[in-house]
Amino acid sequence: MILHTSGTTSRPKIVPLLQSNIHASAGNIMASQDLTPDDRCLNVMPLFHIHGLIAAVSASFAAGSQVCCTPGFNALRFFAQLEAVKPTWCTAVPTLHQTILTRAERNREIIDNANLRFLRSSSASLSAPVMQALVSTFGAPVIEAYGMTEATHQMCCNSLPPRAQKPGSVGVAAGPEVRIAH
Repeated sequence: MILHTSGTTSRPKIVPLLQSNIHASAGNIMASQDLTPDDRCLNVMPLFHIHGLIAAVSASFAAGSQVCCTPGFNALRFFAQLEAVKPTWCTAVPTLHQTILTRAERNREIIDNANLRFLRSSSASLSAPVMQALVSTFGAPVIEAYGMTEATHQMCCNSLPPRAQKPGSVGVAAGPEVRIAH
């Protein structure tokens, strides 16, 4: 697969990914999120973006679970999709999570009936206040993941409770080997 990116360098580049890269990354994401066949993902990310393609679709398939891909993010439709799909998790970028929060109070009944096991945020840094607002609003933990297209998406990920989480941190290695130089 060949994807285009400019995320980490702001310079356009082409990234070739092997089937083995995709398989390994899907397995790493599945393991770091404890995905099982009982899970169902609501994916609002586009499938030309590695976040939606690998974290939502490929990791769900690796777990033998379900994924519902929306025809694009629409804040006016999100809560109806949440109600119809009944996902156990949802993944999005921080900007979309912030947009969801702006409409949350109008959709309190849907949120109260949602059975989300966790929310996932990746592709940009999620601020601690937004993370706390998501946890408070949805009553579910938020996993922050750090990745890049060149690494077939996820490299680090915060853990699901009861393991420790540190808002604003990239988390622990959850894919390729990671070393932080001091």
